[in-house]
Amino acid sequence: MQARSLALILAALMTIGSLAGCIEPEIEDHTHEEGDHAHDEDENPIDDGTADGDEGEDSPEGDTEDEHIDEGETEDENHGEHETEPESVPWFCNSSGMGGHHMDPAYTGMMKGQLSDDDCAIVSIQFAAAAEWASQWPTIADAEADGWHMAVGYVAGMGTHHIRLNDYWMEDDVDFDPEDPEFPGTRLDGIFEYDKPEFLMYSGTDPDSELVGFAWYVKTDSTTPPPGFAGANDWWHRHLSLCFTNDSFLVVGEELEDETCDSANGTNVHLQDYWMSHAWIYGNWLQQHDVFANHHPCLPEDGPLTDENDMCWMDAMHGADHEMDDEEGSDDENQHS
Repeated sequence: MQARSLALILAALMTIGSLAGCIEPEIEDHTHEEGDHAHDEDENPIDDGTADGDEGEDSPEGDTEDEHIDEGETEDENHGEHETEPESVPWFCNSSGMGGHHMDPAYTGMMKGQLSDDDCAIVSIQFAAAAEWASQWPTIADAEADGWHMAVGYVAGMGTHHIRLNDYWMEDDVDFDPEDPEFPGTRLDGIFEYDKPEFLMYSGTDPDSELVGFAWYVKTDSTTPPPGFAGANDWWHRHLSLCFTNDSFLVVGEELEDETCDSANGTNVHLQDYWMSHAWIYGNWLQQHDVFANHHPCLPEDGPLTDENDMCWMDAMHGADHEMDDEEGSDDENQHS
């Protein structure tokens, strides 16, 4: 990974929300170059239009240290950590959502909140690395030309789910067990790589449909979410069973009866041990309310909403329960997330 490109993306993250109070810790870089499809020009995929033209010449370490402040910090009585006031915390380091429609029982009684300064610094680096890697495939055409396969068609709130199968097909795997599935040769495994999400998500199914988000998919067991990202805001969810077509590895239903799945030339694959987490950090497709939410309110069933005046963007910023200036804004039809 090019250091300058990563620095540009990290600068964009800091522009959206300052890293004041965060000191960057040392973390292991898991990013690899093998097989990546590279663009000639550096991109700034997390820029929401507020970037000030910083060319990224300073290292991420220098940026975070220069922005460190002592004012407005309070000491956590339980842990003795210094925390930054909420108004100076980057938006992606303070979640107030409940995870979306698929909250797993593993998170019962828990609440999301503001990350510690150390966790915030780590998440900043993790997100920047993931966005830099995913930006190699800004459209479906780019992705599919480089081996990405559409495993899930366009779904309201999420878009598509594209994955690299590396020539793996269930119908060719004589050892495949739908009750305890393994996908050899793919990245559908027990390894969490923050810098390489397993799924890329697009705004539609046309070749020019744009990248809107991505998701990680990790196998553990039916009760234990993956360690995942720094902090405790990444609430992972599960799809207990999905019906995949035998000849195209395309999901055509969730928790279907075997007879129904069979009639679609599919196989019910039981995925209770596989956990998924989304992150909305790419381009304009941010979820300031909860960066790890399962759904984005501006991706309705009939296609993406790009009008910046649409109320879905207020939902993405403040959550669906934010106060509206008129009664019409509080109607159920506006409750997308």
